[in-house]
Amino acid sequence: RRALVEQRYDVSPPKISFQFYEEPETINGYLTKRVVVKLNFATHDKKKNAKSLTRITQSLWLSTQVKGYDLYTSFNSALSGKTGVNGHRLGLLGDLLSYYPGDLASIEDDLSRIEGYAVKARFLLEGSYIQEFSGKPPKKTDKVFKDETCVLTRVQETSTLDSSLFQAP
Repeated sequence: RRALVEQRYDVSPPKISFQFYEEPETINGYLTKRVVVKLNFATHDKKKNAKSLTRITQSLWLSTQVKGYDLYTSFNSALSGKTGVNGHRLGLLGDLLSYYPGDLASIEDDLSRIEGYAVKARFLLEGSYIQEFSGKPPKKTDKVFKDETCVLTRVQETSTLDSSLFQAP
């Protein structure tokens, strides 16, 4: 089965890019810095002479001014030290990176530049299908599969949690 798929399709390696904006933006009173991460896939269907393009864009407006951010960061760091996973607090980027088949070590420098709590986040998943016909113009179909935006509107503070909440019944 795998051989049949490989015979029919050419899959290009995914391309990932990071764009860091230096100009701060204020969102709901928080000073933020925006980072946009794009992941692109391309597949060529040799039988139908068609291309399928998938574009995933994750835009994050990050702030270190969110109340509780220091505690949040230190907790995540301690957890990462104990588990050995998620050394970078990926947060909402986990959605995008779950589609990235490559080794995260290849993008570690960019991941280490991502700092702050997401005050605003947009996840955009788009696709295009382009079919070639002999002697005719190509037919292109574009579709937005998901366009989701989240904005932090308030921070809920709690006192120390009761340890009984974490005990098995």
